[in-house]
Amino acid sequence: MLIRSKLTSLTAGAVLSLAFSIPVMAATVLKVGLIDPPGHIDVQASERMAQRVAEMTAGEVKLEIYPAAQLGRASDMLMGLKPGTVDRCAPRRENRRRVVPGSH
Repeated sequence: MLIRSKLTSLTAGAVLSLAFSIPVMAATVLKVGLIDPPGHIDVQASERMAQRVAEMTAGEVKLEIYPAAQLGRASDMLMGLKPGTVDRCAPRRENRRRVVPGSH
């Protein structure tokens, strides 16, 4: 009984030591804003991309898809790229031109 108790204590100590010595990697979450409604081909493609990214990074990178202008109008999302309120968006060409002069 005493040996079992000591072995349990040593195992618990080793597990705790190991747990605190390994850096915890938090998943990176990126917000993807789209103006298209759910079911639109751009939304479907973004959702598929999110699945592939999660698979390829073993869940370390997660894309959150926000369709139907949940993160704002296209111009709002473009302006949100710089401060990081939006990490990726797919605006139409005419919206890019309004926010980024000279863009094609």
